[in-house]
Amino acid sequence: MKVYFERIGVLASLLMFFFSGMAHISDPFSDVDRLSKASPLALGKNHAAFLIFLAGLAELVAVIVIMCDLFYDGKLNTRKSVYAYAFLILFTISVTILFYANPFSRTFKKTATLSNITTIGSLLVGLSLVLKNSPVASFYPITF
Repeated sequence: MKVYFERIGVLASLLMFFFSGMAHISDPFSDVDRLSKASPLALGKNHAAFLIFLAGLAELVAVIVIMCDLFYDGKLNTRKSVYAYAFLILFTISVTILFYANPFSRTFKKTATLSNITTIGSLLVGLSLVLKNSPVASFYPITF
């Protein structure tokens, strides 16, 4: 029964990244103005759209890697999942700083920031499941 709860929790924590990745791949120009305003660097529309497309693609790849690992043998236990979770955690931290708690534009959106902190927490739980289920934990770059 525990494995089913883990699967449901992992699925729930990754849904946001799946839909976000799909949206960014299908229409990378949708957030160009938002990224241009939030970025401390001057970005042209095409460069911003390309970065948004790459971010969406990376989100989808990370979700697919974790889901394949989860449904292959019912456990999260591969090195690829560690890197996918690490990417999603770092991505969420950077997006939170850039869009919701931006020191450059003096922006702070409390609800969105707290929501992303909660998402980071759920990703950390997923990462801890990967590290706990690993048959050989010593080769992972992160230890507890």
